[in-house]
Amino acid sequence: MLVELGLMEQRHKAVLEVLGGLPVVEVARRYGVARQTVHEWMRRYATFGFAGLFDRSCRPATCPHQMRPEVEARIVALRRAHSGWGPHMLRYQLEKEQLDFVPTRSSIYRCLCRHGLIDPKKRRRRREDYQRSRKEPFHGTVADRWDEKGEPPRDTVRFPIVETGSRPKSKEAGMKDSITMAERPSLPS
Repeated sequence: MLVELGLMEQRHKAVLEVLGGLPVVEVARRYGVARQTVHEWMRRYATFGFAGLFDRSCRPATCPHQMRPEVEARIVALRRAHSGWGPHMLRYQLEKEQLDFVPTRSSIYRCLCRHGLIDPKKRRRRREDYQRSRKEPFHGTVADRWDEKGEPPRDTVRFPIVETGSRPKSKEAGMKDSITMAERPSLPS
């Protein structure tokens, strides 16, 4: 009768095989894992016993940029004492108290949301954020205004455009090569 081993039993069996004298590389190949994984199982088995072979959380033990608990408690206490104060006023009050670290407005907002002191709402955008440019868009190109012979219209102004790139060797040759004439419609008078 075939018996399928669980994950912990397989790891335990692998550790016992290595302790029994088999090479780590062979045991790793047999179980389909890297040799470093077998070494990790060995280290955890030696430290914690069978309980060390269970899967561990990948979550970090600390979060260095997380707000300190005493600052968060102070924010919550201020908000409960003054229910009308928002993140801006709370930050101002914390600055007046001269704490060594004052969180940003957005951090205070997230803190208040975490504690249920503010209903997180989608930000309402101002009306002017939606307005388009009042200028008339230019439809087409200057080339669309040229006639059949490839000549620009008579109301076109010619002006030089200096191209960027490598520097010319001589001043006269450079002036001839680097300046071209462009065609643009003239402005109405």
